[in-house]
Amino acid sequence: MPPMGQVPLPTIDLNRCVHCGEPISSTNPTWHYKVCRVLHHDINDPQHTQGDTHMNTGKFSRSQVDHLRESLGVFDEMIYMVNRDNGWFDDDRRFGEDIALLHSEGSEMLEAYRDHGMEDVVEITHADGRTRVLAADDPDVAVAVSLGMKVKPVSVGSEAADVLIRLLDTCHRYGIDLAAETARKVTFNATRGYKHGGKAL
Repeated sequence: MPPMGQVPLPTIDLNRCVHCGEPISSTNPTWHYKVCRVLHHDINDPQHTQGDTHMNTGKFSRSQVDHLRESLGVFDEMIYMVNRDNGWFDDDRRFGEDIALLHSEGSEMLEAYRDHGMEDVVEITHADGRTRVLAADDPDVAVAVSLGMKVKPVSVGSEAADVLIRLLDTCHRYGIDLAAETARKVTFNATRGYKHGGKAL
């Protein structure tokens, strides 16, 4: 994915409808969007391509896809440069290997949850090789950083970030437009109905 430039994103007030500007109830935003659709817009109107679309339809406007592509593009370029400089683009990988690596990041997220729940923790490595896990806000963490020790995030959130990093890396390698594919899939999923497929999960 090529660099997307530095065009600033618009500021959106999440407490107000992006169409009519009226305040949205935090307890039931979907109800407002359904009413707003009737009163102000027809989402199926082919000319409705400017700005943001309605939350409950799952449809994306062109500008939304462009903003998502731009945001992902910034991270994509950063991730590519780090991985390239660390040697991970020196050799080719097979597609199946990249998928296996994606699986491994998801598994590490589960293991982080099994070990630490949802607590934000880091692993400190001492000069003699010993390691210990501390809460991220423990005062000893700042001391370890000041002493130049290795301080590695190991929480669920950190592993979730690894999932995203790996996914963006994979999409970069194979030229996948993740923004467009996300918009297309969410739009399709919105048509599938309540708990479609009859599965338990």
